[in-house]
Amino acid sequence: MSTISGGVLAGSTDGKPINITATSSPGTTIHQAGASGFDELWIYCYNSDWSADHYLYVLWGGVTGGDTIKYKIEAGKEKLVIQGPKRISGAILVAAYADVAGVLYCTGGFNRIS
Repeated sequence: MSTISGGVLAGSTDGKPINITATSSPGTTIHQAGASGFDELWIYCYNSDWSADHYLYVLWGGVTGGDTIKYKIEAGKEKLVIQGPKRISGAILVAAYADVAGVLYCTGGFNRIS
């Protein structure tokens, strides 16, 4: 029988938004999966710059081209970065960087299923 528990993203302090300050790899930590089972993630990103669109680069457990997904975050808007739950496992680290430091913020949560 599976056990499900949930929480805030590992890169967050008490559920507060994670300010993406990195502008290159290895990025700002968003979440790290547990060593066993898997985590279902929901990650949102908010662009606090009302005058320009910016780009968020999410690193899924590595820094090669296939591990990185680029998202356009429109000026002054929130965007669901991961459509529905994205599953990760094996202590994979999810990190992100942006084209400009300090204007993008990530929020979200996870369900750990073991």
